[in-house]
Amino acid sequence: MRNVMQAGSRVHISGYSPFRGLSGTIQLVDVVTEIDELLCFYLIKLESTPIQEAVWFPYDEIESISTQELEFLGTPGADL
Repeated sequence: MRNVMQAGSRVHISGYSPFRGLSGTIQLVDVVTEIDELLCFYLIKLESTPIQEAVWFPYDEIESISTQELEFLGTPGADL
């Protein structure tokens, strides 16, 4: 079974879309269980973009950002 991230988790957009490379925070998790495979979709509030509304992404287009990665990248808020 795939690991499901929780609302409030910080993520990095890794999929090939106009949002690739941006970071954000998961607002809502939608898990689809009606099929044989577990599918997750994440509503993410993006940072550093003029888009005000959160955007949905499938599980395979995002990666978790750990505190250590934030410190390495020098991202503001890394000392949370």
